[in-house]
Amino acid sequence: MNFVNKIIVKITNIEIIKKIFGFDKFKKRLIKNGLLKDLFYYGSYSDGRYFNSFEPEIVNLIKRIMPQGNIYDVGAHFGFYSSLFAKLVKNGRVYSFEPNPYCLEKLKKTVEINRFDNLIKILDFGLGEKDQEAEMEILLDNLARSTCDQELKDNYNNKGNHLIKKIKIKIKALDNLELPTPGLIKIDVEGFEARVVEGMLKTIEKYLPDLIIEIHGKNPKASQENAGYVFNLLAGFNYRVFHIESNKFLKDLDKMPPGGHFYFTINK
Repeated sequence: MNFVNKIIVKITNIEIIKKIFGFDKFKKRLIKNGLLKDLFYYGSYSDGRYFNSFEPEIVNLIKRIMPQGNIYDVGAHFGFYSSLFAKLVKNGRVYSFEPNPYCLEKLKKTVEINRFDNLIKILDFGLGEKDQEAEMEILLDNLARSTCDQELKDNYNNKGNHLIKKIKIKIKALDNLELPTPGLIKIDVEGFEARVVEGMLKTIEKYLPDLIIEIHGKNPKASQENAGYVFNLLAGFNYRVFHIESNKFLKDLDKMPPGGHFYFTINK
């Protein structure tokens, strides 16, 4: 993203500016540049997706690996990555998991306005270690931070986030579902990632899909511990682990970065 766009994003994120000019209002918007140029998304003007400034390291990685086959987007939010996958995927389909009803509404609109109905299948439940019902705390002023993880719930509450709604959502283990073979699984579930992985170990063992996992925690130490737990779950599958933010493969997993996004692949 160029310097001008960086300034625009900062200005449009100032609260009073957002309110006066309606930059915080969710509506159909056209993406101006980047891989998703000329596609629409349902979001706000101050959203980095509009200026191609959202998680550029991950977007660039996805562009490099050019995923093939079916893709599972676990924690699809409003559909940014699902749309990116739908545009890039060859010989497959995108399966978008999103249990948050507020995000689900916008995800459906994103799929509809881009006419991705045949490429994206929306599943209105979350993934976990087993089939169950879970309590999700939704941050109404920051839907991306909604979580089922108790430590993150407590952490967000302690930071004075009062616009919270509690709901019950459906959780299913991926291993219990009958879905087509995944070539790539992207996981961004605000602290629930270890339980998601626990519920898909049979699927991973059978198909060895590439994985992109964002590791969360209430602080850097907790994120590092959570990453270690996920790495141990996947240790027997001979994955190579790439830390996306530092742009390098990890040779010593005992010296892992404190959280972030990790790419697991068996490819050389």
